[in-house]
Amino acid sequence: MLYTVAEFAPESDLSPARQSARFRAWLEQVERHFGEPEWVFVDPAAKHFRTQLFDDGLVTYPAHNAKDGGIQTLNALMAVDRIAVSDACSHLIEHVPGYLWDAKAAARGVDEPMKVDDDELDAWRYVVYSTRRFWRGQVSVAPAFDHAPGVRDGDEFADAA
Repeated sequence: MLYTVAEFAPESDLSPARQSARFRAWLEQVERHFGEPEWVFVDPAAKHFRTQLFDDGLVTYPAHNAKDGGIQTLNALMAVDRIAVSDACSHLIEHVPGYLWDAKAAARGVDEPMKVDDDELDAWRYVVYSTRRFWRGQVSVAPAFDHAPGVRDGDEFADAA
């Protein structure tokens, strides 16, 4: 079983320096309750934030943000009841029901989520999919859900800082 026990949900208009300070303060609280995380994954599009974290002494890894593989992996985990979310993750819980599929993309035969209030779900997808090679031996899901087309294992660490 995979557990989502904490979430970081800052205001979106923070500078990278302020966001880094808030993230590191949040991470200290997480460490007190759950121990030091082995990895910190950050959205690969957040290059300035990753750079600031690195400058502040925190090594991060670019999250694997494959939509198809990540969504399929989350769906598979939920379908076999192998993922749980703590009630401490109120932003994630609040936004799960609002994760909507784009009707225009569906008309073209493409499964595409709407880009509305999706930060929490994207972050959840990124961390679950980025860590899959570490948990998939203990948490059973269909191997077909483990790979997005054109994605190789290990890609998530290709740009490590």
